[in-house]
Amino acid sequence: MSYRLPEGIYNSSQLRQLHSELTRLRSLRYPKNIVFSSNLQDLASANSIKKLNVATVGDMLKFIDTTLDESPELTMTLASAPGVDERDELIARLRRLLHPKLLVHFIIRPELLAGCVVRTKTAIFDMSLARALKDNQQKLVMRLKNA
Repeated sequence: MSYRLPEGIYNSSQLRQLHSELTRLRSLRYPKNIVFSSNLQDLASANSIKKLNVATVGDMLKFIDTTLDESPELTMTLASAPGVDERDELIARLRRLLHPKLLVHFIIRPELLAGCVVRTKTAIFDMSLARALKDNQQKLVMRLKNA
């Protein structure tokens, strides 16, 4: 089966936690009264899995291993934390545009003021207000002097 990542699962640490949870589940002989993490519930729901069995758990573990090994990653630094809906919409768009299994790490740095900085393995895209102000500092000073 080909699985898909729900928007709520968007970084490698979440995937590693899921892997650990599934490995622990697989080792239980007669699981009773188990509470699943919200990430595992989201992954199962996104892939229409209603019942976990040994084969399904094995398939999910393979999917997570492959995703961790092969998925592109980027780091997005923002001035403030996005809301859950905003984050999920951003993840969905990035996955549609770039790669369906894209992993995104968020860093919050208020000193950016607004905008974001996106880092990949090979490039940095600084679209922050702080960078724009710094790049245009001389122009701003001249305009203020001439005003």
